[in-house]
Amino acid sequence: MFNYAEIKDGIVVGLQESDNKIVSPNLVIANNAVSLGDNYNNGKFTPFVKVAEKIRLISADAMRDRFTFDERVLVKQNANVKVQTFYDDLSFRKRAVNLDSPRFALAFALLEAENIITPERTAVLTADGSPDEAL
Repeated sequence: MFNYAEIKDGIVVGLQESDNKIVSPNLVIANNAVSLGDNYNNGKFTPFVKVAEKIRLISADAMRDRFTFDERVLVKQNANVKVQTFYDDLSFRKRAVNLDSPRFALAFALLEAENIITPERTAVLTADGSPDEAL
């Protein structure tokens, strides 16, 4: 039994078995570990590695959940009306939060200036979303 991989533009696009040897420019002998989507180059197969899509839109609930309890308390205790407005807007927000939004960048700069969060926390708060945070 022969196992073959059909190759197109360096990608495995098909797999087949045959009792007879097949000679075809698009078919190469492959082992059982080869899968659709694998890469093929100079007689070697390498597994296809899916690159995770960056999630930059998350739900408002997910954004609020990223803040620690102590950070939320500091927001509530802060006398700066801009800090209060930011969190109120986030609390009542119905639309997705764009983690790349210039408005949110300004809000996080304000929270840093008010010593509610650090630049390191801003990096965490604005990191790529996870699948469960996406809309």
